Amino acid sequence: MSKKNKPREVELKEIKKDIEYELWESKYLIGRITKNSDKYDYVLNGTDSLKSSKDLDKAINELILQYNLHNH
Repeated sequence: MSKKNKPREVELKEIKKDIEYELWESKYLIGRITKNSDKYDYVLNGTDSLKSSKDLDKAINELILQYNLHNH
């Protein structure tokens, strides 16, 4: 029998207006996103690997994907 998925709430906090964001699950920091001219740089918390995306939604989705891959 497979384990049932539990819904989790993820919150995007704007640190600096339209420039810097943090992605949180409850009280755990998932990662940070920073706007750098025409792209968004993001890094998963606990890693030094900086990656880039062309839009904010893709950066958020990639952070969630990496978080789920490495922590669950």
